[in-house]
Amino acid sequence: MHAGTQEVTANFATRLETHLASRLSAALLLRSHFHDQTPLDTEEFRSEMELFHELIGGLQALNWVDATGVIRLVTPLEGNAAALGLNLNTLPVPAKTLALADASGELTVTTPIELAQGGKGFVAYLPLSSDGQKSGYLNIVFRAAPLMRQALNENSLESFNIRVEDDGLELFSAGATPSPIGLVDSQQITVGGRVWDVFVAPLPNHVRQFDTIVDELILILGALISVLVGGLVHLTMKRQESLRHSQTRFQDFASASTDWFWELDQNNRVSWCSDGIEDFFGVSKSEFIGRRRGDFRKLASDEQNWKNHFADLEAHRPFKDFEYEIDVNGTQKWARASGVPIFDEDGEFQGYRGVATDITETIRARRQVEQSNQFLANAVEGLSELFTLWDADDRMVLCNRVFRDVNSNVAEYTVPGTSFHSFISASIATGIVKGTKGHEEAYVQQAIERRNSYDAPSFEVERTDGTVLRLREQRLEGGGFVTIGQDVTKERKDAEALRASEERLALAVESLTIWDWNLETREFYISAGFAEALGYSDEEFEPIMQRSFVDIIHPDDAEQYLIKVADHLKDASMTFKYKYRLRTKSGIYKSFLAQGQTVANDQGRAIRTIGVLTDITTRVELEERLHQSQKMEAIGQLTGGVAHDFNNLLAVILGNAELLEDISDNDELSPLISSIIRASERGAELTQRLLAFSRRQPLMPIELDLSSLMSNLPALLKPVLGETVALDLTVEDAIWTALADPSQVENALLNLALNSRDAMPQGGHLSIDCFNTTFEQDHSEKSLEIEAGEYVVLSVTDTGVGMSEQTIEHACEPFFTTKEVGKGSGLGLSMVLGFAQQSGGQVSVISEEGRGTTVKLFLPRAQPSGDASGEEAPLASPRGQGETVLLIEDDPALRVIAEQMLRKNGYKTVTSADAIEAGQALDAHPEIALILSDVVLPGRVNGPTFVQEALKTRPDLKVIFMSGHPADALDDGGAIFSGHTLLNKPFKSKELAKAIQSVFGG
Repeated sequence: MHAGTQEVTANFATRLETHLASRLSAALLLRSHFHDQTPLDTEEFRSEMELFHELIGGLQALNWVDATGVIRLVTPLEGNAAALGLNLNTLPVPAKTLALADASGELTVTTPIELAQGGKGFVAYLPLSSDGQKSGYLNIVFRAAPLMRQALNENSLESFNIRVEDDGLELFSAGATPSPIGLVDSQQITVGGRVWDVFVAPLPNHVRQFDTIVDELILILGALISVLVGGLVHLTMKRQESLRHSQTRFQDFASASTDWFWELDQNNRVSWCSDGIEDFFGVSKSEFIGRRRGDFRKLASDEQNWKNHFADLEAHRPFKDFEYEIDVNGTQKWARASGVPIFDEDGEFQGYRGVATDITETIRARRQVEQSNQFLANAVEGLSELFTLWDADDRMVLCNRVFRDVNSNVAEYTVPGTSFHSFISASIATGIVKGTKGHEEAYVQQAIERRNSYDAPSFEVERTDGTVLRLREQRLEGGGFVTIGQDVTKERKDAEALRASEERLALAVESLTIWDWNLETREFYISAGFAEALGYSDEEFEPIMQRSFVDIIHPDDAEQYLIKVADHLKDASMTFKYKYRLRTKSGIYKSFLAQGQTVANDQGRAIRTIGVLTDITTRVELEERLHQSQKMEAIGQLTGGVAHDFNNLLAVILGNAELLEDISDNDELSPLISSIIRASERGAELTQRLLAFSRRQPLMPIELDLSSLMSNLPALLKPVLGETVALDLTVEDAIWTALADPSQVENALLNLALNSRDAMPQGGHLSIDCFNTTFEQDHSEKSLEIEAGEYVVLSVTDTGVGMSEQTIEHACEPFFTTKEVGKGSGLGLSMVLGFAQQSGGQVSVISEEGRGTTVKLFLPRAQPSGDASGEEAPLASPRGQGETVLLIEDDPALRVIAEQMLRKNGYKTVTSADAIEAGQALDAHPEIALILSDVVLPGRVNGPTFVQEALKTRPDLKVIFMSGHPADALDDGGAIFSGHTLLNKPFKSKELAKAIQSVFGG
């Protein structure tokens, strides 16, 4: 053999082994980068692979194979797309190599194969794992021809035949002309754990120079062949002995195992099985040979499972842990089988080889566990209590119907796998838990902390729908929690009702006093606390009881009390019942109701009387206030009605007086006419007071600047106060605007000032203060009852004689006065109270005899919306331009006067007595431009209703209402009908002219 051949062989083998080792070593480094990466970052993988290709080169493809053996990523994609989605477990050689890689956990190389990309080559697999679990493989594909040529030089290819084999399978071959076999040199290299043979031989034109040594080579070759044959014989014998040993060992394992092994042929018929199958089926092995796989199937059992299994067999796919049920001599049994397909060297399918296990007891135990679990689940589901099980990671394992019903508003969070944090956060976010709004996160944190504390007591959760849940969370050994809860809403309500009942009973007992009077021994018992209720100590009350109980009874009640007691003792069947007043230590009287029963002896004589005393002071006061309110309402209705009729009379009187004044030239009549007019005006003023008292006067509330009003008070009040009364006015900074009628406020202050003046006959000091105040909640005391809100207060204080408590109680009643006859009407304070309440405010009176009086007028604060001055430009009263006015008035005398006033002011008139006539007149006179109508008209249709219907067809009409009872022209809020003018009866001709001018816009 030529030394050059040996040199080429060694050179090529070294270069090839080094060439491959460098690439496989780089691949190992690359694997370490992706070894614990889950999930795989595909973009990063592609990027790393592209860089690897650029740095290393000579590779067909670098791929990622998932844990099931399917190629998911290929790089580069060009030329390798056919490999995408390929299941390597369906190919004999890759499947075998993957199995070896799984077993060793190391890089494993295939034998030579035909590549999916085309051509011959080999593949290296590097297993990847994460947390000890298989996650996939790095798949490195080498195409043989380019790889080998990189390891050769051109001179070698021109002079030598070169071939590379793996276990006798050709991987690469170069050189077209055969070489003498005696001149072939070979060398072995290791690639990924596999041993390759590299063969090198010179081409024929390169052999001639070696002819002189052929004989020597033949001799040497013969010797080598002899040695080789001997060695092969020895090796064959050793291998046969090893094979027999392996077969014996396998049979021992198969016999000792409860499992059995089996093989199927190409038609999926049993071709071989081990002894264990006889124990399972109770028949000999020979009976199974030739049977099909489907023969083991129990009909109508798990149809879909067998369908999938047959699909695996048809596709020659491996299967694992296939469980199936069979009937063995009437007994149900279960087996689990796993198998792999067998292929020959050419990749032809030969059958299946696998193992099976008897899992009958396992299945039965599993079903018993499942039945027990189902029984337990049914029991938990049927509980009347709420139940939830959480695992060690605080995730929901199961919950019952009650839990789902209670949390139906977050149904998506009541499924297994939901974390407690997610569930409680979602529940709080719905707002269902009472008292968590605004601090939801704090509540969630508190719930988690309570959950993690040991021996946490039960707790209650109140929901916004009124439901109350009592919950308990129990930590389990080994981790996890159980939440148990009850709906205690009814229990809570019952407890609240019981507590309220007990409180009512305690209150009743507290307000009741029991007496027991022994008439024979004269012993008298009365409940402890009765003396305290009257303001006495027990020591102070004892002498009173010994002396005479009658001494503390009100003088007006004492005589009747004694008569009632005497009658009660004479007739034992008579029940004692009497209301009387008892004097307290402070001198104030309290009202009590006594109810008792006599106990008689055998002769029917009273020997004992027992009963109860009930403090009814509050009830009596409420009854008196109710009576007073009813009386005031009755007087109000009476005065309102009187005012209505009186205003109509005054309107006729005043109108006629004005007409007389206009036409009379008699100087002697002028004073009389003026006197009539003044009397009519005073009568109108009196009716306004009556209406104010009855809260039926028309109000025109505006945003009133009280600081401006206060600045004008001295000019109004000083003339009536006189020089002996000093006036002091103060206004708080930043005073609010009030919502009130300015003329009525001035009138109220004037009345209060006059009352103060009369209370200081020798002179004194009068102060009027204006300030803001707010009531956060409804205020109810004897001196003041007012709703919550913001108010502006006008406080009028004098240094006069003051009032007693009895006088204060009646001060606001109509016609009540402490002044001499003829010096007061008794309507001043009642008018002020009526105005305040009609405005949405209130009045309080605080006084003490000899210390003066303070009257506070509370007016509601106005919400700013514009000018608060309330001032209007003065209107002139020009004559009309002949416009036609429809006058509707049922009082004939007043209708005549009003018609004359209209004509006097330059207007034409059409008159009607009721709505029917008015409607006919409106149809007959299209020239009518204004309706002047009384509010109250005879018949079913009043003035406002008629106007409302008229405006539907004549929206251009102007409207003025007139009324002697302005309450009839008020809406529910006490304001005049929106958009229309109200003229109060009685009115003057000039006032009528101004009203008409205002509605015509002139």
